[in-house]
Amino acid sequence: MFYLGIDVSKKSCRYLLLNPEGQKVKGFSLDNTQQAFQDLLKRFEDLSIPKEDLLIGLEASGGFWENLYSFLKEMGSVSSSSTLTTPTNSGKLWPKKPKPMRSTPS
Repeated sequence: MFYLGIDVSKKSCRYLLLNPEGQKVKGFSLDNTQQAFQDLLKRFEDLSIPKEDLLIGLEASGGFWENLYSFLKEMGSVSSSSTLTTPTNSGKLWPKKPKPMRSTPS
């Protein structure tokens, strides 16, 4: 199983692909356009990674993720039961909160 992490922003998405051992295969950015979404699928084809062997984690903050999610769902890359990580439910996944930064004395 390969793992794809997607960080979504307004104009583009950053992608990180890991192999089954958890090692980085590729990191890249693409615009949030239909053409870029097609290019994403082509990248997996070029790497000989079938969609059945790819687990996708998609950051679902704001509304910027919806076009990409809909595209991936239509292409059969995500199931309707996929769980998305949002700022609201991320505390359930990572219960420890980061410690606040201490200010340094001037």
